[in-house]
Amino acid sequence: RSTVHDHTFNILKYSGPIYLPLFLLANYVIIKSHFTTTVSPYLSNFLKKVYRKDIPVIPNILPEFIWQMKSYNIVNSTIKIFSSLNLARLKNTKNALLSFQIVRKFFLKKNISVIYNISGIKLEEIPDSWLRNSALLENVHFMGQLPYHENITQMSQSDILFHPSLEESFGGPVAEGMALKKPVI
Repeated sequence: RSTVHDHTFNILKYSGPIYLPLFLLANYVIIKSHFTTTVSPYLSNFLKKVYRKDIPVIPNILPEFIWQMKSYNIVNSTIKIFSSLNLARLKNTKNALLSFQIVRKFFLKKNISVIYNISGIKLEEIPDSWLRNSALLENVHFMGQLPYHENITQMSQSDILFHPSLEESFGGPVAEGMALKKPVI
């Protein structure tokens, strides 16, 4: 039995040769598995074309506490944007930072402050080439790895969830943001 969570062909395309051993292993497991499921119709349709077999969808579920959390709305002149990212190429972190600075400048003209909280990354982990451009990091707060419940709490206290990932088979953070009634970008 196996469950497919990622589009291995797209990850290989974005990650390059370093992912090739995992790509081959994942495809071997899918071929040899007597019963395979996946987390999204997107992957199921893809796998059906490649492997010529029906792959049932069993979506990821969200914990009950998320549905019962309060959703906070903008109550002052500061907009809080939240992302849960890492520095993997598929998470598109540098473009997220560039996009945030464009949004920040737009709102500054309207006297509205915008902050960007990113969990999953510490400032010390940011590549030196990014740090040379200090404007890239203005109003950005790197929160580091957070326990799951704290990550969801931070998301619930934000105004917008920004999820710039280049590839998602299910998009757990997107589902979490929607469950919290957040606009998801």
